[in-house]
Amino acid sequence: MANVNLSLPDQIKDWSAEKGKSEHYKDASDYVCDLIRKDQEKEQKINNMSTAVQEAMESGISSHTIEDLFDLALTHHHAKTHDGL
Repeated sequence: MANVNLSLPDQIKDWSAEKGKSEHYKDASDYVCDLIRKDQEKEQKINNMSTAVQEAMESGISSHTIEDLFDLALTHHHAKTHDGL
């Protein structure tokens, strides 16, 4: 693991040090790493959603009715939930 030196305002340094002492983290470094991981996950989710929206827009207008789509969604959901049994 690489070491990185950060310059933080006192208020943020104190906040991260306190969080680092909590039951969820072993130290401030662990807390900051968790923040970065969560930010990476958030960015990946946003990118995935942007890709899905772009693909949907490029796919054109569907001939399915709302009822058709609802039935398809229910069928897909039931298939997924019953596969695990």
